[in-house]
Amino acid sequence: MHDSDACVLRGSERKCDMAFVRCEDSATRARRRLDLAETDDVNRAGTQHSSFGLLGLLPGRRSTSEGLVGSQQTYTAAVQLPEFALPPVREVVIATRFVPIPVTSAGLVHWADSVLGSEFPTYQDMPAVDMPIEPVGGEGTALAGLAQFGFAFVPHRNRLWFRSADGNRLVQIQPDWFAVNWDSAGSVAEYPRYGAIEELFLSVYDELPAMAAEAGAADGIVPLQCEVTYVNHVGSESGLLDHSQAHEFFRLVNAFPDPLGTSSNAHTEVSFGLPLGSGDQVGRLHVSLTPGLTADGRSPIYTLTMTARGKPRSADRQGMLNFVRLGHEGIVRGFAAMTTEHAHRIWRRHD
Repeated sequence: MHDSDACVLRGSERKCDMAFVRCEDSATRARRRLDLAETDDVNRAGTQHSSFGLLGLLPGRRSTSEGLVGSQQTYTAAVQLPEFALPPVREVVIATRFVPIPVTSAGLVHWADSVLGSEFPTYQDMPAVDMPIEPVGGEGTALAGLAQFGFAFVPHRNRLWFRSADGNRLVQIQPDWFAVNWDSAGSVAEYPRYGAIEELFLSVYDELPAMAAEAGAADGIVPLQCEVTYVNHVGSESGLLDHSQAHEFFRLVNAFPDPLGTSSNAHTEVSFGLPLGSGDQVGRLHVSLTPGLTADGRSPIYTLTMTARGKPRSADRQGMLNFVRLGHEGIVRGFAAMTTEHAHRIWRRHD
């Protein structure tokens, strides 16, 4: 599955026919939890496990904007990274897969309602996803033959979306996976920079151990894989007027000698070990460059998707955070290395 083929994490999924959008008040959400509880009882078919949140096990705390992002570690890159005043970023995703916890859909709804509150009023049911296990250092192959650029839908399990009131932030949760997205959502929203997205990710992630404990997961949240994804759109705002200009922006694409000349469009997929330039690898950086058109079908565009995925060196919060930051730094350095000086001037590189 390629990123152009309905990538689970990104904006194309908002058009999924399976999505059922709700903007609910607390009373409606309470009724929804009861409905989900009945569904969970049927699906369990007699299996005994804890149902976190179903009976109000978590104290009802409504996080304010300050509460969600007010007490986390401030992000500082370990090395000096390239900086762009006008980067073509359209979406950023930070995600982690962890050992499954025995929490029901009703429990997830209650947890999210308690933690996110009115900041994320739009709620959607989506099919669950299965993040591939990145094969690194001879550790085997990706699970179930999954393509490294995509995710698989998992039947009979739910993933819950909670979108912010401004439409630009998204929290996703299922019993073995958690993600935070920022995306421009088709608006002119300014990219808030990585530090702000990481801060939101950590503020919600730090609420997960309480849910795991109430669900009876003795080991809490145990990260297995981590992922950072950047989606970049390069189009007319960057000066791209035709797909044949790809070589002016991307070092991944070359102008061929006559009689070939420049390609009418370019589609490239490559992967690199992480950390970049190191033999002691813990993950990979996957890069996909695909041509397309803007939503109105009138203008050419290239989508450059960069995904850093791998296994944290330690299966705890700090190991997870270390890999997420390693992935972010690999993406930023890789982006600068595979784009041209011409593009850097347009995006106003200033490091």
